[in-house]
Amino acid sequence: MEFSLMQRKFAEHLKERPVSLIEADECRHAAVCVTLLLTENGPDIILQVRSSKLEEQPGDISLPGGMIEQGETPQQAACRELEEELLIGKEQYEMLAPLDIMHTGNLMIYPFLVVMKDYQGTFNDSEVAEIFTVPMSFFMQEEPEVHEISLEVKEPEDFPFEKICGGRKYGWRKRTEKVYFYEYQQYCIWGITAKLIHSFTEICKKRFL
Repeated sequence: MEFSLMQRKFAEHLKERPVSLIEADECRHAAVCVTLLLTENGPDIILQVRSSKLEEQPGDISLPGGMIEQGETPQQAACRELEEELLIGKEQYEMLAPLDIMHTGNLMIYPFLVVMKDYQGTFNDSEVAEIFTVPMSFFMQEEPEVHEISLEVKEPEDFPFEKICGGRKYGWRKRTEKVYFYEYQQYCIWGITAKLIHSFTEICKKRFL
C-alpha cells in the first residue's frame, strides 16, 4: 500500500526536521571555554579554581563558563561567562570553534575553543579564587587516570511497580560513568573539566599526530 499525499508530506517534514535530544528541555544547559594562552613554548590552557564563596563545587578546578541564560545561544553564554570571570573585554580573545557537546545526567555542556590575545591574569574574585595555566603539551603527553562509577536507580515511594514486569525486583539496567583525573603540580583536574580537556586533546591528536 502506497503512502497517501498527507503521509508523504509528513515524511518529508520528518526528513527536514532537525534532530534533537529527547527531554533536552528538562536538562540544564551550560557553556564553557577551552581557552588557549599562546606562549613561546606553545599554547597553555587557562584554568581556574572556583571560589569558596560559591554554592556549587567550591574549590574545584574548572574552565571559564557557566549556565546558559534564557534567550542566549551557547556561544553568547560562553563569551559572557569568559568576560565576567576573567574580567576581560571582547577585544582580548577570539572565539575559534565549537567543540564536541557533552551530556551527563541532566546537564548539557557546550564547549568552545578560544584563543586569548591579551591577558594580564585578571579574574573576578567573587567567582574565582585563583587562575593558573597548564601547557597543552602536558595534556597531549599524559593520559588521564580513569575510574568508573556506578549510578544507582532509586525509585520514589509512589513508583507504580505493579505496572512493570518483575515489580520491585525489576532488573534496572546498570548505568556507569567514567571519571577522569589529571594531576598537574599541586592541582587535581578532574570530573567534567578533565573530560572536556581530554575530548579536546583527542581531537588534536587525530589531526596533528
